[in-house]
Amino acid sequence: APVLDAWLAVFDNLVDVFQPDVLVCHSLGVILTLHALVRNPGYGFRKIALVAPPAFNQPIDEAATFFPVPEMNVADRAADVLFVASDNDPWCPLAESRRIETVLGVMAKRLPGKGHINPEAGFGPWSDMTEWVLSDR
Repeated sequence: APVLDAWLAVFDNLVDVFQPDVLVCHSLGVILTLHALVRNPGYGFRKIALVAPPAFNQPIDEAATFFPVPEMNVADRAADVLFVASDNDPWCPLAESRRIETVLGVMAKRLPGKGHINPEAGFGPWSDMTEWVLSDR
């Protein structure tokens, strides 16, 4: 089972080694990133993409250490924040996804009928995301 402290140690090490200016996080990685940002106020990134987070208000038994989720305005921590969610994600009902928009201070790019936005939902290489990561904006 995922353990927050272990995942944070790896996250911090990777940030230290690679010093990324862009983060792309998916699912539980979104919650991990929020914990890391709260724990490390000095972290600053040019861009952060938050893709298909699970519901913040419905703890996952297998990942209990990740809950509760820190609620913060992510727009304060990066020049460009992209929140991508589906309107039928089995891990995050639409109403909760809309609440997360408010909590994070960023509007979601809503993908209709795309499930959890992963390979099981038909996703493979994602050219729009690649373009966003590599763009100067």
